[in-house]
Amino acid sequence: YKTIATIELFVFAVASWWLRRGTKTSEIKDTTKRRKVPMMFYFVMGIAMALSQTLGKLANKYVNFTVSTIFKCSKALPTMAVSVLFL
Repeated sequence: YKTIATIELFVFAVASWWLRRGTKTSEIKDTTKRRKVPMMFYFVMGIAMALSQTLGKLANKYVNFTVSTIFKCSKALPTMAVSVLFL
């Protein structure tokens, strides 16, 4: 499981680099001017998402298939609850 999680993180990093490679520096500067959220927020959210996927895959090693499936399906419930409260 550690190997799969590491490979997944590597693929995300390479894909991100590949997409940024084709853009001009002037285009990158233009997008930073329009950004309203600080760059540190994106960094922290990216780290949190990478850790949650990695730790989730490691945790699935210790439970059976049924429990794993129920937990994966219930990820959407907090999102739906928050959207009902705020929208």
